[in-house]
Amino acid sequence: MKIPFPDNIEIKEDLDHSVVIRRTDGIIELRCSDIVIYTSIKIKENHDCIRRLAGGKKALVLTVAGDFTHVLPEARAYTAKGHHRDFVAAEAFLINSFMQWILAFLFLKINRPIVPAQAFRIGNKAKAERWLKRYA
Repeated sequence: MKIPFPDNIEIKEDLDHSVVIRRTDGIIELRCSDIVIYTSIKIKENHDCIRRLAGGKKALVLTVAGDFTHVLPEARAYTAKGHHRDFVAAEAFLINSFMQWILAFLFLKINRPIVPAQAFRIGNKAKAERWLKRYA
């Protein structure tokens, strides 16, 4: 299921493997490209972009998984350490597939991220946004 780009785009940056959008409602939406394997290097690039777009504030981040997006264990471990805690208040993940759901479960239960994080099915974007806004 593809979710259309939001209507309320303030700034949009294309990183080849991800599109990072600052929306007018303050949420930063990270769109993962299809068929991408995320390494810690790509995660760091995403974090650098989020930091810039957050403009010194702690951001609410909505990450939308692409079709067949995969995050390597070393990248999940890097993210769980919380290097982004200074500029991310909370992160919601919209998940496309059962395999991504398993990876999200492993990340949330085993890696235990420092920044509040929750996974939602791709069709529950509004629920994910409501959950994020609790951390505003």
